Amino acid sequence: NISFFHVRMNIIDDTPPSFATCPEDTVLAADVGCQKLHIWDIPTVEDSCLLDTVYVQTIDPAGQINAVTVTDTLPTGKAFAVFPVGPSTVHYIAIDTFGNSDTCTFIVTVNDSLDPVARAMALTRGLDNNGEVVVQADEFDDNSSDNCTADENLIFKAALDTGVLVFVDSLEFNCSDAGTTYDVQLLVSDTFGNTDTVATTITINDDTPPVVVCQRDTAYLSASGSASIAPANVDG
Repeated sequence: NISFFHVRMNIIDDTPPSFATCPEDTVLAADVGCQKLHIWDIPTVEDSCLLDTVYVQTIDPAGQINAVTVTDTLPTGKAFAVFPVGPSTVHYIAIDTFGNSDTCTFIVTVNDSLDPVARAMALTRGLDNNGEVVVQADEFDDNSSDNCTADENLIFKAALDTGVLVFVDSLEFNCSDAGTTYDVQLLVSDTFGNTDTVATTITINDDTPPVVVCQRDTAYLSASGSASIAPANVDG
C-alpha cells in the first residue's frame, strides 16, 4: 500500500548580508576652505542568497542627513566626499531581497588646525578728564582672519611687551603713561583654539587741557608804588 502526503515548505532566508570590508574611522586636518576631501575604498558586501540594494547615508556635524554628498567611482572601487569641520558619520546599508540588512559605519572627523592670521594697527589714545583710558584688545585689530571662524567670532587679547606677556581683554593707562609709546602683542584666537600673535604699538597722550579756576585778590602798593601777588592767592 502506498500513501502520499503533501507537505508545503516555505524556505526563508533569514541570514543578513555581511560587509566583508568597511573603512576605518579617520581624522583629517581641514584645508584653507574649512573642509577636507576624503577618499576611501567602497565597502564590499556578501550575501548568501540575493543582494537587493546597497545605499549610503551621511550625517554631518550639525546632524543634517545627506548634506555631505558621497560620490562612488565604481571602476576604481573608490568613493569620495568633501567633509566639513567636525565629526561626520557615513553609513553603508546593505539589504537583501528578503529584507535582511547589515550596516557598515565609519566616522570622518575634520579638525581645524590652521592658525588665524593676526593683523594689527598702531594706536594713539588720549587720556580722559580723569586722566585714564581703557583700550580694548580688539581695537588693535586690522582685519585679522581665519579659514573657519567668522571675523566677528575671533577672540582678541593684548599684552604690553615688557618682557613677560600677560594677555588680557583690555589695557588700562593713566597719567603716568602720558607721552609714552608702548610695544604691544595682539593675540588672535579662533573658536578651535588656534592662535597667532602680531606686534604693534600704542601711544598715550594727554590731550586734555587743564581747567583754570581763578579768585579775586587784593594787592596793596608799597611806598615805592609796586605790589606783588602770589599765584596761589588767585588760584581758585
